[in-house]
Amino acid sequence: MNQLVIDAGNSRVKVAVFSSGEIMHQVAHDKLSLPILKSLIHDFKPVATILSSVVNMDDVVVATIKTLQKSIVLNELTPLPFKNEYTTPETLGHDRLANAAGAFCIFPNKNALIIDAGTCLKFDFITEKGAYLGGAISPGLSMRYQSLQHFTDRLPLLEPVESAQLTGNSTESSIHSGVLNGVIAEIEGFSSQYEKAFVNVQLILTGGDVRFFLNHLKKSIFASPELTLKGLQSILQFNYPNDQ
Repeated sequence: MNQLVIDAGNSRVKVAVFSSGEIMHQVAHDKLSLPILKSLIHDFKPVATILSSVVNMDDVVVATIKTLQKSIVLNELTPLPFKNEYTTPETLGHDRLANAAGAFCIFPNKNALIIDAGTCLKFDFITEKGAYLGGAISPGLSMRYQSLQHFTDRLPLLEPVESAQLTGNSTESSIHSGVLNGVIAEIEGFSSQYEKAFVNVQLILTGGDVRFFLNHLKKSIFASPELTLKGLQSILQFNYPNDQ
């Protein structure tokens, strides 16, 4: 039996079809249109569907998903396989909920710090007992480069590079050092603080920039590029346990 999982992020819409708990088909779109959705439903005939979105979606697309027999449009009222202790659940990004679900599914008996390196850099913490506590949000890699150009008169807009020297000896190399070395230091600093505050902390890296950071972080870390999709599938499975 197939399950359709849709993750509409800030940059792209990721779609995965799960069968027996594993991804059998995966694709990304700039936008999820009604023809694309109908094609997915026709081709894979999902028995259950879940949509998570951090952006405004086409009302017709959302309405179509809601008409499916077993469907979830993720929100703060959706039953979850863990306890959400966020004080403002109505403002919590659905991708953060999905990441917490994915971490709890993969490492059910560990404290887990999820580092989502995408449009934004997000840290989310879930305890070994399944309590989601919250985390932190800061600008992602590309956003940092863009902000330097946008909020100044003379700094150029640069593309990320693979590595940067510690001491920049030109404006461009100084920007690369500030952005790249700064975000790496931020990740390692946050990770160290959580490791001091909690025992048995599993670090999980996900997001669009996962491969870049894997090559630069010194800490032992578990990479899961599909963590959000897997988390959404676990929420779907929690609500419809007989449809895997």
